[in-house]
Amino acid sequence: MSDRASDPSIADMSRKLRQYEMAEHMGDIGHWYWTVGSEAVEWSPQTFRIHGLEPSARSVALEDAITFYHPDEREMVETRLAEAIDQKSSFDFESRLLLANGEIRYVRSEGACELRGDGDVHALFGVFQDITERCEVERQMRSLQKRQSDFIEVSTDWVWEMDRELRFTYMSEQVEEVTGVPVDFHIGKTRRELMASKDLSLEMEMHLAWLDTHQPFKDFRFWRAGPDGKQQYISSSGTPYYDENGEFAGYRGVGRDLTDFQKAKEELLAANRKLNVANKAKSDAMGRLKEANAQLESRNAEMQTVQREIEHRAMHDPLTGIANRRYLDTKLEELAEQCSKNGGWIGALHIDLDRFKQINDTLGHAAGDAVLRHVAAVLAQNVPQDDFVARVGGDEFVVICSGHGGEEMLGSLAARLIDEFSRPVTFEGRECWFGASVGIATMHGDLIDAKGLLVNADVALYRAKSRGRGCFTFFSDELQQEVLDYKAIADGILAGLKRSEFTPWFQPQVCARTYEIIGVEALARWESDKRGVRAPDAFLSIAEDLSVVATIDRMILEKAVSAMQGWADESLNVPRLSVNVSSKRLMDDKLISSLQEMDLPKGMISFELLESVFLDDVEETISWNIDMLKEMGIDVELDDFGSGHASLISLVQLGPDAIKIDRQLIAAMTLDDARLNLVRSIVDICRSLNVRVVAEGVENAREAELLRQMSCDILQGYFIAKPMRASEFSVFLRNWSPGAFREMALDHRRAASG
Repeated sequence: MSDRASDPSIADMSRKLRQYEMAEHMGDIGHWYWTVGSEAVEWSPQTFRIHGLEPSARSVALEDAITFYHPDEREMVETRLAEAIDQKSSFDFESRLLLANGEIRYVRSEGACELRGDGDVHALFGVFQDITERCEVERQMRSLQKRQSDFIEVSTDWVWEMDRELRFTYMSEQVEEVTGVPVDFHIGKTRRELMASKDLSLEMEMHLAWLDTHQPFKDFRFWRAGPDGKQQYISSSGTPYYDENGEFAGYRGVGRDLTDFQKAKEELLAANRKLNVANKAKSDAMGRLKEANAQLESRNAEMQTVQREIEHRAMHDPLTGIANRRYLDTKLEELAEQCSKNGGWIGALHIDLDRFKQINDTLGHAAGDAVLRHVAAVLAQNVPQDDFVARVGGDEFVVICSGHGGEEMLGSLAARLIDEFSRPVTFEGRECWFGASVGIATMHGDLIDAKGLLVNADVALYRAKSRGRGCFTFFSDELQQEVLDYKAIADGILAGLKRSEFTPWFQPQVCARTYEIIGVEALARWESDKRGVRAPDAFLSIAEDLSVVATIDRMILEKAVSAMQGWADESLNVPRLSVNVSSKRLMDDKLISSLQEMDLPKGMISFELLESVFLDDVEETISWNIDMLKEMGIDVELDDFGSGHASLISLVQLGPDAIKIDRQLIAAMTLDDARLNLVRSIVDICRSLNVRVVAEGVENAREAELLRQMSCDILQGYFIAKPMRASEFSVFLRNWSPGAFREMALDHRRAASG
């Protein structure tokens, strides 16, 4: 690549571009590169997503790239880029994108020129930042600031009610008597649906936006067309109401027909205009003018008060009174700018309450609100006055510290807050116990990225919660890499499910006496183009976090049943198929219905359940599902028996068809007589209960012989065969000879004893 120009603005843009590339995983920033004269523009994956596309290539045609801009702004964009090339300068502008689905996104484009050694422009490079949300917030703020409301006594002409979707659910009969509009005409419709497009004035748009804020309003006046086409002037007042859980349920209010009043007012104004033209009653007109000026000044004062109140509400949390997320973002940008100019650092503590959901679930939202107000008070008492506190989510808070103390102070503050939050809050005579976990991140000088600082603190919070909660963790590069690795695997799992990358591998199960193949176990494998073949220990814990284990189980089962049908078509006999079923899927109340849709062959399928499912207090859903599985002809096997969870009582109560002795017990039984006797006891107990015994993890002929002497039923392990794909298992089945394998096993035993 050619040398960059020494222009400070271009160098600054290069530095920003590197920062944006690091932050691209946040989801709203992408970068691009275009060589002058080239017919294609290189786009990063996030740039594709900002344009509403999935990344499928590294570049896009220049002509296609331009068409994404709104038709009204394409000429401006081309002019700005041409000026940058002509002046060899950087550029920074905002524009609109028109996506293929008709969606409009607002983006900020910032970049610079890359110069060759001879000083000519070699390429343009820059970044896209999706600012749609910010533009929408600014639009709403402008709309709220222009709001004009009349505060007078509520009219009582007719009564109406809306639900939480702002649709009319009730309208008293007076509305038809006064306006001629039938009651049924209103029911089920929103205010917007009742208005003709020509009647949607700026004031009405502002009123509809105000309804979305769930705030009361008085004497809102508007024109609308009645069923006969005549214009009606309506005044409406309303107040929100809430359900028993404190959730917004809709509006109740009254309406008044002011058409005659308005017409009379307009006629009076017309008469006044005529009088003014005739120069009559000039002194009265001047008096009215003075009065109007006084009213205008009064209205301006009221509007300023309303504007200040709206601005305060927009920047503060209504429950706790502290700053909200919007105020936090503004404050962080200010501090970042100050640090960039004057030096210094910023520290962020991201606080998440532990066990808060249990308080809401058991004591109600009123108790939860009391806890949140208590948390805000504790923060106000413990955080230095010059620092900043905000509530950013349901039970999440952020503390911003700057200019004093350093990481030692931040750690001390976090420890003090955790200690304070470990003490219960009394609500209506009952103690509310909760706690807190804290993630801490810092940035210095001109390297401060406000959004990146909060992301880093959130990453550190995630680690603190994974460590057991009630602690604090500092952000580090190593922690960031772990999060990136975790996200890469999580994204890969979700993509792998769409591409059906999870497949069964098969390990044979043989009779311990004859070595006849009597079954096969389907083991989950993730066959990824990027990562190769991965066993469950490489992805299962993350899949559980994503709540997709049940989906993987179903995919493995469907493919395994399909493989069984394929072997049957080849005249290859596999009497039984065993598949693993996660505890979450066993708790799914839709498990049985989904299995019934698959039309599984009866008597040929076994579900292997982890021993931890068989606790003494089995959930009702699990117990019912197990009973239904047996009615469907699906055997239930207890996997990893001996790992320490299940009791003999639960084993007798639930009555599995088979148990699989944990492989660690099989490997240890050749070490001493005590462990050998333990395995023998398990086999004897199962035989007394008429439960089949499967020994998994059989590695050698000695283990196989000991298990045969104990009258173990089935062997499975590398001594028989390793897990293999369905096609490989077909070959294995054709070549399997029980007699030959038995002779080989005898040779192994003779060699070991000799």
